[in-house]
Amino acid sequence: MTEKLYVGLALAAADETVDLAALDSAGTLVASGRAGSEEEVEAWLAGLPGSVVVIATDSPLVGPDAVIAGSRAAALALRAGWSVAPTHRGSVGWPVCVHVAADGAPACARLARIWHEEPGTLEVQPSLEQWEDGYVVAEPTVDVPASDELTNYRDYLTQYRRTLARKCAGLGPADLARRSVPPSTLSLLGLVRHMAYVEQAWFQRALQANLDEPRPFTDPDDRDFDFNQAVGTQECVDEAFAEWERQIARADAWLDAQTDATMAAEVVYNSDGETAPVRDIVVHMIEEYARHCGHADLLRECIDGTTGE
Repeated sequence: MTEKLYVGLALAAADETVDLAALDSAGTLVASGRAGSEEEVEAWLAGLPGSVVVIATDSPLVGPDAVIAGSRAAALALRAGWSVAPTHRGSVGWPVCVHVAADGAPACARLARIWHEEPGTLEVQPSLEQWEDGYVVAEPTVDVPASDELTNYRDYLTQYRRTLARKCAGLGPADLARRSVPPSTLSLLGLVRHMAYVEQAWFQRALQANLDEPRPFTDPDDRDFDFNQAVGTQECVDEAFAEWERQIARADAWLDAQTDATMAAEVVYNSDGETAPVRDIVVHMIEEYARHCGHADLLRECIDGTTGE
């Protein structure tokens, strides 16, 4: 049985060379090359180990009513006797030539194969009703929902919050408080307490000017109180997670009222009167979580070998 082949011709090069590629029915590249003239293209095609059923080119073939004057693709199609009928999918002995929206000969050949074997998955631009004999074949356009700035920030923030929670899941108080990467005093429980403090410091004090609000898990005489006092009791665990979740809920309530426009607003974020855009503080929160989730990865692996998100 004759092997069906699908050919891509990249004719758009400034030096007027033609890049060529041929795929078989499985989509495997069986030949590639470069030609400097129509004669060389014909010779290359004649030497292929199979029968060409579709030729796809990145160069226009025809216009709404007639062959485009001077088109190299049109000249090749006419010279070789290739069909340019919009309903013709190609066959052994009667190949069809189509104009495709693709970059490079292999990409053209890929669309040539799809045109023959899975035509319903491609788009014809413009519609066949508008063009009597000409068309451009392209892969379907995919509408990707626009993702606004604030949504991106919130997605990353939520992801890291959940990652820290997963790193703590399934452990008892003793393991949560365990300083498993000595000589560091970090522990998973200490990280939860610390992030409760960070959420409150930035979302309440910095972004909402609640400078008089007490800070959780802090002591003026112990800079690392949040970590140093993370002890392995159920009471300490319950207090830490309850406060962390409370601060997350408060932060999310504030974020619910924000927009992309408010990300550019300048806020006074400390008692020294220093200012920063809202977006900088939100991005800093993501940075805080990203850094500490890396710590949590190591802490959890050293406790019971658990890795991954």
